[in-house]
Amino acid sequence: MKSKEVDGELRVIAPRLLLSCRLTISLTCLFTSFAAILMTINLSMAIVCMNKRSKQLNRTDEINSTNSSSGYFGLNSTCSDDLTTEKEMYLDKPAQGMLLGAVYYGVVAVQLLVGWLCDKFGKYKLQMALGSSVLAIASFASPVILENAGVPYYFALRIVKGVAMSFALHSTLPLLTRWTTTQEQGLLMGIASAGIGLANSVTHPISGLLCQHGGWKAIFYFGGACGMVASFLIVCLVYDGPAKHPRVDAEEKQYLLTFQFQSQTSKMEIKVRSEKTLILWFIYPKGIFFAQQISVREKQTSSDYVTTVNGDHIQQ
Repeated sequence: MKSKEVDGELRVIAPRLLLSCRLTISLTCLFTSFAAILMTINLSMAIVCMNKRSKQLNRTDEINSTNSSSGYFGLNSTCSDDLTTEKEMYLDKPAQGMLLGAVYYGVVAVQLLVGWLCDKFGKYKLQMALGSSVLAIASFASPVILENAGVPYYFALRIVKGVAMSFALHSTLPLLTRWTTTQEQGLLMGIASAGIGLANSVTHPISGLLCQHGGWKAIFYFGGACGMVASFLIVCLVYDGPAKHPRVDAEEKQYLLTFQFQSQTSKMEIKVRSEKTLILWFIYPKGIFFAQQISVREKQTSSDYVTTVNGDHIQQ
């Protein structure tokens, strides 16, 4: 590893970032967060798409029923022609609010659990791949459940999507701590978290185009495809640490492992200092108590022996 002197201190020079494994993993985390957010917030645009189309069809049916000379049978034939291509859905306002908020029930329910699992067992790659895969499968299944099962079952599916999103997103932060140092931590974590803002900015325009050209189902299918791609990238490119990566450069591996060793050593020193501090705070009050007792006794003894009168010391 190369090093240079900065302000009188010898610092290690980081290996090149371009085409490195740590940059690849940060970009994979970026796309994973992008896909996870896209698959959870695209429902809002899907609701707009399905409700608007349903209202247009109802208005068309009313016009056809007014102008039709065949009465009820003419109305049925017009509706059946429209419904052969895609079954239309309509969600009322209470159902919309309940479904949009359901995903966050799952996030809140397992957020602490995901953090504990990361600290206890690691397996960041497994948690990310599992969360992204479940999100993709749930996105592909969303149109089928909405059409055939109804709102209560889709509400449960949205909670499952929230749980999966928590696993996919919250595992990236402890993973990146294995692949970053203090010199590059801000840059790489900024790249990884940029997928959240990117998804919020482009999901609705993309969903609008999909609604116009493919219908509301295409919105869910596009999200599921992004989730599958994210799962494939996680399986192929992400590893839990530099020591487990088969394609990491030797210089990059030594650089990251050296930083991890130094951070672990500093943590051990902090732990030892905290234990000493606890012991001192345990002994310190007792020492103060005994010192106060000794000083009180000395004052009592000296007061019995010496009496002060007008500033003069007189022995009794």
